[in-house]
Amino acid sequence: MEHLHGLLCESTVDASLLADLAWTAAVGRSHFQYRAGIVFNDIDQLRKKLEKLAESSADAEYETPTETQKVAFIYTAHEDSHLIDLGLSLYTTEPVARDVLDRCHEIFQREHGVSLLDVITGATEGDSASKNSAVYALECALTDLWKSVGVSPDIVVGSGSDEIAAMYAAGVLTLE
Repeated sequence: MEHLHGLLCESTVDASLLADLAWTAAVGRSHFQYRAGIVFNDIDQLRKKLEKLAESSADAEYETPTETQKVAFIYTAHEDSHLIDLGLSLYTTEPVARDVLDRCHEIFQREHGVSLLDVITGATEGDSASKNSAVYALECALTDLWKSVGVSPDIVVGSGSDEIAAMYAAGVLTLE
């Protein structure tokens, strides 16, 4: 708490510190019965939203949840047009996803002599097998990214070739 207070008093704060703070709060701390989440882009936005939360929580009435919610991961048919934007964004911004995509690339490169990362990032269009493998790699990267922040599925569902990613998420198959 003192660390957060110190950061809030600074006029500018490095974005990586804020990202570390958010990650630690989400993953490294106990999840109490009552909690709040704030989405922010910079220290000023964080300050404003924390002030608003503090003002509103003084008058808030809380209810105890009556049932536990289940989380489902659904792996369904995909659209190639979203593949490039998603792949490039995940690869450049999310280390957990990047590790999975790099592993998939190494395996695919060794087995097929084709750069899976080029297909994922849009540098190469790729054939049908490459595109399906790229989608699988992205689905696994997203699965591991969600798990890294504490979100694991209670139920998984897959359709067509996406069943393989669902089996990976369920722990039935390894990434390889």
